[in-house]
Amino acid sequence: MSDRNSLLEKAILSAINTEIKQSILGFCLDDGIKTESEIRKSFLELTQTWCPHQNSLKDYMRYTFVPTGLVDAVGGGWKLSKVGKKYGRPIAAFSLKYATEKGVSLYSILGKTSSDETSSPFNRIMILKTLFEGSQRETDLAQKLALHKNSICLHLKRLKDVGFVSYDSVEVEKKGWARYRWVSGTPDDVKGIANYPSLTKKIARYLYEYKEADYAEISKILGCSASNASTVLAGLERQGVISSRWVGGKRLSEAAILEAGKEFVKEYVEKIEDALSDGPELESMERLYEELKADKVKLRSYVHEGIELYKRVSPYQKIKPKWEKIRDVIEFVRQFEDHRGPRTRDIVNQLNVSARQLKEIVGMGYLLKEKEGRETRYRIPKSS
Repeated sequence: MSDRNSLLEKAILSAINTEIKQSILGFCLDDGIKTESEIRKSFLELTQTWCPHQNSLKDYMRYTFVPTGLVDAVGGGWKLSKVGKKYGRPIAAFSLKYATEKGVSLYSILGKTSSDETSSPFNRIMILKTLFEGSQRETDLAQKLALHKNSICLHLKRLKDVGFVSYDSVEVEKKGWARYRWVSGTPDDVKGIANYPSLTKKIARYLYEYKEADYAEISKILGCSASNASTVLAGLERQGVISSRWVGGKRLSEAAILEAGKEFVKEYVEKIEDALSDGPELESMERLYEELKADKVKLRSYVHEGIELYKRVSPYQKIKPKWEKIRDVIEFVRQFEDHRGPRTRDIVNQLNVSARQLKEIVGMGYLLKEKEGRETRYRIPKSS
C-alpha cells in the first residue's frame, strides 16, 4: 500500500469506527455548508427519536472529521471536503451496511479515538493484516508496526474479545522465561534492530562472548531496560544469529488470526483498500450510497440498528458504578505486572475513566503512580 493510501486509510478508519460517525459522515453532510443545528436536524430525520448531544457533534467535527481532512470547517459550519465526498461518504455507507448485516458494531473491532489518539483503528487493522501472513509474538508485532508492546497487548486483547485472534494472557509468561544463545556468525554480521543499533551491537558481543543469557541478565549487565533488551533479542533471533529455549514453564503462545478475523480482512478491509486505490469497490460503494439515499426506509433501518449495536458496546452508553470502575482499573493495571506499567492515556482510552478519576484511585491507595521520563506509569502496590 502506498504512503498516500495508508494516510487515507488511517483517516477513514478513525472517522467510521462508530455507527454514529458513519451516519453523520455518510448521510448528514454534503458539499453544502451546514451548521450544527442543521446536522442535528438531518440526523433526527434518520433516527426519528435520538440525536447525539450538541457537544458530541462538535467534538466529532473538531477532533475527527476536520483533522482527518474529510470535512472542511467553513465559518460557523462544515461541509464534506473533496476527499470526504469521494471516499469518506461511500465508505461510511458501506461500513454502516456491513455493521448492521453482520450484527456487530465496528467500535468493538476498531476501538475508540480521542482528541490525542486517532491511530487505534488503523493499528488494529495493521495487526490483523500482519497476522494474516502468519502467527507473531508481541515483540515481533511491536517491531514490525513500530508500536509499544503495551499497545500491542491491548489491541490483541480487544481483537481476541471479538473472536478475531487467538492470544494468551501475559500471565502465562510468569511460569517461564527464554534463554538465548549464540549460534551463527559474528557480531559484525548483525544488522541494527529498530531504533537500537548501539544496543544491538552490545547484546550481540555479549552473547558471542558468553554464549548464553536471558533478557533479565542482559539488561542488568548492560544497563538497558528489559523491554529494549527483549526487542533486540527477538530481532537477532529473526536474523538467525541466536536461538532461544524456554526454561521453567510453558512459553507464551503466539498471536494468530482466526477464521472470523480473516473474513473481516477479506470482506471489509480489502474492499476499503481497493476503494481507496480507486478500484471497482469504490464504484460499488457509491452505488450503495445512492441506493440508501433513495430508500429512506432501508436507510433508517440501518441507522437505527447500527446505533443500537454501538450503544451495546460503547462505554459512553453504559455508565458503571464507581466501585466497578475501580475494579476494572485495578484488573487492567495488574495485567502489566511483568512489564512496564500502563500509561495514563492507556488506562483512560481503554477504560473510559478520566485522569481525575485515576488520580482519586491513586489517592485511595489502590495504585502507585511512578514517573518515567515524561511519562507517568501505574502499578499495583505489593500489599494489594
